[in-house]
Amino acid sequence: MLKQKVQNHQKLNLDYNQDYVNGITKKDYGALFNYVSSIKPETILDLCGGSGSLAVKLTEMGYDVYLLDHAGQLIEKAIQKGLAREKAITADILKLKNESLGENFDLVVMKSSSHEFPKDKRKLVDATAFRLIKKGGYFIDWDAYFPTEDLSVWATKWINLKDEIAGLSDLVKNRSLVIESEAIANLKDVGFHDIRVVYRGLYTLSVKKFAEVDWDFDKKKTEEFYKKTIQLLQSAPNDLAYSTTGVDVEVKFPIIYLSAKKN
Repeated sequence: MLKQKVQNHQKLNLDYNQDYVNGITKKDYGALFNYVSSIKPETILDLCGGSGSLAVKLTEMGYDVYLLDHAGQLIEKAIQKGLAREKAITADILKLKNESLGENFDLVVMKSSSHEFPKDKRKLVDATAFRLIKKGGYFIDWDAYFPTEDLSVWATKWINLKDEIAGLSDLVKNRSLVIESEAIANLKDVGFHDIRVVYRGLYTLSVKKFAEVDWDFDKKKTEEFYKKTIQLLQSAPNDLAYSTTGVDVEVKFPIIYLSAKKN
């Protein structure tokens, strides 16, 4: 197992359920699994895979799956879920050296992780994924990508507002929510070909879910987030999909699965 010394600069919630927060459905997973099946990979890397929700599912389907994440605590959670320890890689993708894991995988998947990197590092992440993939292999980037800059800017303000209230200043500093065309351009620039959207869906986020997960329904923080969300909605772009109930706000972000091939 490759290990690197990495700085854990975030307050990690080891029980954080990303699928619950994002409203991921069986349909979303099914679309991914169907596409993976069509590619027929022998080896898969779940890049920035956290506590292994995706890696374990793919392993149970019979694939040879590895997981890489910078947080050793999350890696241990993945192992507890059933990932073999020898398949777990603790490393920082931004410092990963080519000789460590070069061209070992038929498929590299990143699920809901790209947006957590600073904008000026996004191309480095894509280039690292490119180096890890065998010739003829694929990269799948599953994340929220927006059709317009206005929607991306509003979404960034709202998510950053939540994290400021939660005290997660590092996430606010590093996060970058970008538009679909920019994500595609980055993949082209690092050498990928046959770049296409293979699935479109929606993240369903809400004030209530964030309050539950990020501050255990602390009344003061929840009221602050709700009120400031209502205020922020006054400047929302027309293409933002949301609903309000008087005590909660539900917001939908577009998600896509970008597939890219290494020739």
